[in-house]
Amino acid sequence: MKKYVKFLARKLVRDEIPRLMELQGVKCQLETLTQRHQFLYQLKRKLVEESHEVFSSKDINSLIEEISDVMDIVYLIMRENRISMEAIIESSNSKKKSRGGFDKRLFLHNFEVDSESELIEKYRKSGYQEIVPN
Repeated sequence: MKKYVKFLARKLVRDEIPRLMELQGVKCQLETLTQRHQFLYQLKRKLVEESHEVFSSKDINSLIEEISDVMDIVYLIMRENRISMEAIIESSNSKKKSRGGFDKRLFLHNFEVDSESELIEKYRKSGYQEIVPN
């Protein structure tokens, strides 16, 4: 009797992945996500996963492949939420107009806020790490 080593995946996969794995002798345990909120949650998790892969890509070909995965997920999230490309472009243009783009390649190392300012809580809640002087 064959013994198997079981791996935990717990992630959304492309439609043909289980079939391709089974062709290699891999047994897959699958679930179809019928609840919309479950599917949207897993799409967002997949977007984070694919974004990490963009970050980790080592050459132009893998970068192209990973960006295409990100875009597939983004388009699916848009479809599931009935968001049009026009709405995305409008939001992007609005942000560029009010906050600018990334063309200047600016990198913010740190910033200081008056100790009496109400902004301190905003930045703490936003996840900025406070630098405590020695």
